[in-house]
Amino acid sequence: GGEMEQRKRNKNSVGVVEEDKVVVIEDDRDVNFLVRAFRTTKSRKDLTYLLRIITLTLIIILWNRISTLPEKLEGLGCGIGFAVVETTWTGIRSKGHIAVEELHPIVQKTFGLHQTVTVYKRVRKYGKTTWAQFWSTILWYPIGTILYWQLTENHLFLRYLCFPFSIWALEILSGYYLSKVWDTRAWIYEEGPLTFFDQNVTLSYFFYWIGLGMMHEVAMIILYKPIAFIFMSLVF
Repeated sequence: GGEMEQRKRNKNSVGVVEEDKVVVIEDDRDVNFLVRAFRTTKSRKDLTYLLRIITLTLIIILWNRISTLPEKLEGLGCGIGFAVVETTWTGIRSKGHIAVEELHPIVQKTFGLHQTVTVYKRVRKYGKTTWAQFWSTILWYPIGTILYWQLTENHLFLRYLCFPFSIWALEILSGYYLSKVWDTRAWIYEEGPLTFFDQNVTLSYFFYWIGLGMMHEVAMIILYKPIAFIFMSLVF
């Protein structure tokens, strides 16, 4: 009789009988709450995956529509080129230390070669870039280079001077897209008075970006465009 009364008083509970007594495991309402929470979480994940697929598909379609095959090849070269630049840059600016003992004895005693190999070791050990940055550079190429060059076709000095704005546009759009939709960061700048847009942009790199614009101009002329042209000539 006491056991039945206990069951009646706990009609909203889930229980088991253990040694002539009812042991309450969980309240039905708590179970229902956990089920709803699980379903909500699962729904959110499904919506997130769907949003990623849709947005990435639209970006790729747009990129495909506004660029030709040679321009896509140039963009691929640009992505590889910037990956090399970023890896070198982060390696050189890294606070990591290369001990003299890590260098070959001959290198240790050779003036000039010592410094060169040390830089190489630093880049190899501490340099880094990301796949997200690589693909962002390729997908941005039709706008950040082709369209940008068309707008500044007869103004070379202006093209160099305004190149940082092209970089900042990429960093804002791609940075927010990666963090909000893909929950990842391809880069992040240290906090400071010149850092904006959720640490996706820093104005302190203004002159660095101008220098990168000049390097990009040279690389386009002597590397990206000739390689794309040769590839197109051989394949088609």
